[in-house]
Amino acid sequence: MTELLEPPSKPDLNASHHSNPFQHLVDHFPDILYRYRVLTPVGFEFINPVITEITGHQPEDFIKTPTLIFEQVHPEDRSLLEDCLSGMGSSGSIEIRWTGKDGEPVWTEHRSIQVIDVDGNLCAVEGIIRDITQMKQSRDGEVSSKFAIVAHLITLGKALNKPASLYELAEIIGIAVKHLCQAEAGILIKFTPNHQVQCLWSTGLEDSQVGTTAQQVYLALKERPTTRQDFVLVKDPQDETGHFQSMIICPLVHEHGLLGGLACFSLQPNAWSEQDLDPIEAFARQAAIALQNIQLSRELQESYLQAILALTKTMKFRDAYTSDHSHQVVGWAEALAWKLGCRTRDIESIRWAALLHDIGKIGVPDFVLGKPTRLNDEEWKVMKRHSQIGADIVGVMHQMNRVSPLIKYHHEHYDGTGYPEGLTGDQIPLGARILAVVDAYSAMTANRIYRTARPAREAQYELQRTSGSQFDPRVVNVFLQILSTNTEMDHQAF
Repeated sequence: MTELLEPPSKPDLNASHHSNPFQHLVDHFPDILYRYRVLTPVGFEFINPVITEITGHQPEDFIKTPTLIFEQVHPEDRSLLEDCLSGMGSSGSIEIRWTGKDGEPVWTEHRSIQVIDVDGNLCAVEGIIRDITQMKQSRDGEVSSKFAIVAHLITLGKALNKPASLYELAEIIGIAVKHLCQAEAGILIKFTPNHQVQCLWSTGLEDSQVGTTAQQVYLALKERPTTRQDFVLVKDPQDETGHFQSMIICPLVHEHGLLGGLACFSLQPNAWSEQDLDPIEAFARQAAIALQNIQLSRELQESYLQAILALTKTMKFRDAYTSDHSHQVVGWAEALAWKLGCRTRDIESIRWAALLHDIGKIGVPDFVLGKPTRLNDEEWKVMKRHSQIGADIVGVMHQMNRVSPLIKYHHEHYDGTGYPEGLTGDQIPLGARILAVVDAYSAMTANRIYRTARPAREAQYELQRTSGSQFDPRVVNVFLQILSTNTEMDHQAF
């Protein structure tokens, strides 16, 4: 925008306000108003007192020292200010960062017009500078909040795409909402079908507080409509320590009703307003769906596990050896895993694998499974499929994802001559190497339909002979040590 004016003379700063009826308005205007001369001598002809509120310098300081204004601006934005004051800047608004009198950054919006004299020459620039720091922070905060909830939703989505326990998922949800609320403490509870309260996650609370806090959340939610997502804002939560000043309770609602609730606590009074609830509500809706889905998945997998265990019982009627053999292998495998220093979680996986390692034989025809003579090549191919079939049956359940590979590879040989993939050495999971040893020993020392049991000493010799080729030498050595110190294991079924 261009304004055509006579070249002004330099104003008398000591002139009375009565000489200009608008002087009072200009002096008290909330934005910085200025006139900057671009002809020699270059500098401010006028700047109102609001400049002092931002920079700490008086208007006279900028008029006397034209370069002072550039010292107040962020180094990266000084070229923008130079363009504005020279009349070369954009005709629209420009955002420029200043350094406030307290050293904190100040965001400003600049708008300016060119002043042209009667000869058509640019003689000055007049402009307005507005402090937009609060607006900028509010806008950036809103964007940050949106990015935060998107990030947490992505994390939640990833959690649902991989096996996770109910407690692991609850921790992901709890930490996310605590972050969104900027709270100091939080708790997530779930309502059970028999109207009990189950705490899935908490943080920032003493152990003695968790139970009473869970009950407090339950009481706040139980009288509410079960299909509403409405929040409960509590200004005085009355916690046992007395130091929390605000509490927000977020219902976790799914299509069939109220699943549970998530509460966050703040040390600040009135920590949350209605405007703060939108991103939390959006996340809470997805969190409730996630919790419900994982609960349904758990129930489905529990039913599936019961079906598998029922299948293992039916094996007793098809092949009594397989049923008794599996239970015997469990005891040996567990003792061996413990002796080898396996972690508790791994020992549990090995126990399940030992119990279910022959479950795949459910897919082997009776004429092969019960043949009283040696299997021919075609029949042996059919029999070798049982480890893969068993792994596939068990692998459907997420909680068995560590068990399935042990079943699949327990017929691999240490030297790579086993099946189904010909793995060698440490390529074979340790649990599978353990199963290979105890499975073979159990088979050798039991009566089979096509031969009688071999003596324990002979079976132990066979393990030593094939150590390093069929079996892991370390596993064999430890297993033989166990047998030598506990002779009952040679005769007892576990």
